[in-house]
Amino acid sequence: MDISDLIQFAKAMSHDQRKDILMSIPELELHYDLKELFSSMEPSYTIEVTQGTKELGKDLVLVKQDNLTTDVIGVVVKCGDIKAKTLGEVDVITGEVNSFLSKTLERKTSEIESQIRQAFAHEAELVEFFRTLPVNKVKVIIAGEISNQARIRLEKEIHGPVEVEGIDWLISNFTNFYPQVFFEGQVTSFVQRKVQELETRHRVVRSKKILSECFVEPVVRASDINPDFGEELRALVSRKELPFSRLKPLLSQHRRIIMVGDPGTGKSAALAKLTIDLFKEVYKNATRAQGKRKKTLIPVLVKAKDILNTSDLDQLLLEYVGESEVVLRVETKVLIVDGLDEVASSKRNEVIEKAKSYAEELKCALLIASRKVDLLSITPAGFDKYELLPFGAGQALQLIEKLHSSKDVLGTLRESLENVRYQIPMVPLSLILLIELVEEQGEIPASVSELYDRYSDSVLGRFDKDKGIEVLFEYLIKKRFLASLAFNEFSSKGLIEITRQDFDAFCHRYAGVYGLESTIDKFVQDVLRAGVIEVGEETVLFTHRSFLDYFSAYHIFSKRDEFENLNDFIRNIYFDDLWGETTFFYVGQKREISQKLLDYILDYDRDSLWVNSSKMMVGRLLQAGWYSETTVKYNGIKKALSFIPSVRERFYAIAERGKWPEPKIVVDLLLLSSSNYSLRSGFISAELRQLYDELVASEETKNLPSLIFLLSVMKPFLTHEEFREEAQKLLRITAERSELAPDEKVRATMLLTVIKGTDKVLSKALKRRLIRLRDQFPSEFRSLLPPSKTKQRFEPPKRKR
Repeated sequence: MDISDLIQFAKAMSHDQRKDILMSIPELELHYDLKELFSSMEPSYTIEVTQGTKELGKDLVLVKQDNLTTDVIGVVVKCGDIKAKTLGEVDVITGEVNSFLSKTLERKTSEIESQIRQAFAHEAELVEFFRTLPVNKVKVIIAGEISNQARIRLEKEIHGPVEVEGIDWLISNFTNFYPQVFFEGQVTSFVQRKVQELETRHRVVRSKKILSECFVEPVVRASDINPDFGEELRALVSRKELPFSRLKPLLSQHRRIIMVGDPGTGKSAALAKLTIDLFKEVYKNATRAQGKRKKTLIPVLVKAKDILNTSDLDQLLLEYVGESEVVLRVETKVLIVDGLDEVASSKRNEVIEKAKSYAEELKCALLIASRKVDLLSITPAGFDKYELLPFGAGQALQLIEKLHSSKDVLGTLRESLENVRYQIPMVPLSLILLIELVEEQGEIPASVSELYDRYSDSVLGRFDKDKGIEVLFEYLIKKRFLASLAFNEFSSKGLIEITRQDFDAFCHRYAGVYGLESTIDKFVQDVLRAGVIEVGEETVLFTHRSFLDYFSAYHIFSKRDEFENLNDFIRNIYFDDLWGETTFFYVGQKREISQKLLDYILDYDRDSLWVNSSKMMVGRLLQAGWYSETTVKYNGIKKALSFIPSVRERFYAIAERGKWPEPKIVVDLLLLSSSNYSLRSGFISAELRQLYDELVASEETKNLPSLIFLLSVMKPFLTHEEFREEAQKLLRITAERSELAPDEKVRATMLLTVIKGTDKVLSKALKRRLIRLRDQFPSEFRSLLPPSKTKQRFEPPKRKR
């Protein structure tokens, strides 16, 4: 999307083609195209469109200022040919130009220069400023052919310096300086700006690479599947996963999609890359259009808070596009909403409904992205839900190779990646931090919390040996500054973003408390260089949500002696779906979790779907507290699994009330995926195996669901033969235990089918077992699967005779 490419495309068009395009542009639109042209030709000029009756004929004004002089050039634009038959037009033009050239000076030179300086500092005042600024030069631009007679009259009859330019001047300069005009001018420029903005906003800090250079395509999995009865079972069995780019065709069908993912999985980067790719298609189509002026379909990528804070669709589009002229030239192909989890839980339904309303009004597709939150445990009506998955080993290596070319570092990372695969999540954010740490220190952290500790210490200068011993104090002050900012100004107030005014006030207070008044400005600049927070003219935010959670947790840990009823406080934020990750990082600071805090969380007396789901996910705290006592980890795993039946029954109840149209088995798949996320960690693998062996030895049929979940979690830590042996053992239990309820037999067999992988021996055994269950318990079999959309009932694969 380089400007040089557009120049070549424009030059490849014939002179007459370019002329026809320019002469077809309405005059008012041409004024704005000319502003872009002059901005490209003379970047140091200040340029304003000043069309209107109050401007005394000026369509544009150009101000050129140097140390000695100030030139103010008035531009008059006329569309159409001016030849012998239309010389009356000359009288109109000369009258307008002479009118504003002869206007008396309204300010002294010194006042004008002062006002120019103010105008440069306050762009909003430019239009008002130009109304009174005396013009000392004139440029007349005719978007058409002009006869010699007309040109001579214009140059002679205007009382002042004047230049007259015609269509050939426009064609030449637009071609070389602003070729976008031949390809939906302002729209093309807007597309280029948006692409550049998205590429650089998601730049990987240390590598300086833009998003497209380091993007590795993630994988999504459909969380809710709505095909016919037969396809449903095949989908459950195969567990198909799709490249993220496969969502793009769905957006052309005006679908509504919810995309969820764990922290750091790269949701925002994936949405940005999708938007960039859609914009590139827009750009390609525009460059092929060659002047066919029709509305352009564009993607609109906004934050959930933008949806919440806009009063109507017109305001949202204007704020996104930036220019009302461009808004009139585009239509929306897809509305993409990022960061649903970043608004208060009480406002999320409002965002979803408002976004749906906007998409309906725009007649476009809708894609909403969020961390996994309670509201989205059940897919909103009318939406398809997809989960953005962590990277596999191949994707992780691909990202590493894109970000680093050093063979030594690549070798270290490849060797160490498998060892930490189940200690550090294989998500883009963690991998990027890991790469930067290995490059800086040559070490692999053992856990997510340690990764964030080491990374924050590194970017804040702890290991800057050139600074000497003073760095030991500097980095700690910076870290505590960020921690205090995160906790006191963000999480305590339930905010993801604060105003610049509040940030400046915080800095002032912090400086007063810690005696930094004389150095606070330099201190803040040093902190900003770490790339952890982003300070704009109006707003301040952490560059990634996980940094906000980490520094909030660091503050709580550092000030833990000052909290009354600390365990109550930690428990409360754990069950807050906006700030629950802070608890994870807090436990990670200690590297352990006490039995007392674990009991505080697991014995919380509120009974709801969200609370019980969160208790089921307590394994993440055990991962963070990897140095906890074995008995604590064992008890935590056992108790977490005990909440699965309760959560499952609540989901079933919702399904039966008709609020969730999906089959019951999808509930079990959701819980299976959640258990893997919560418990699959090398830090607790020994305790997982201990509990599994004890449950198998007990021979109690009530333990069968827990055993299947445990086997799924343990799969990466077992050899192929060990996994097959344990799966066959559980399959025998489902077949031989008469006390097992029929629906439990069916459910257990289906789940084993899901987790079996590609094992052919298991596949055959499970297939035979499913057929028997279908024949023995047809009603229970059907109750777990969706109703057929046609009259034809689903039939499992036939037995081979």
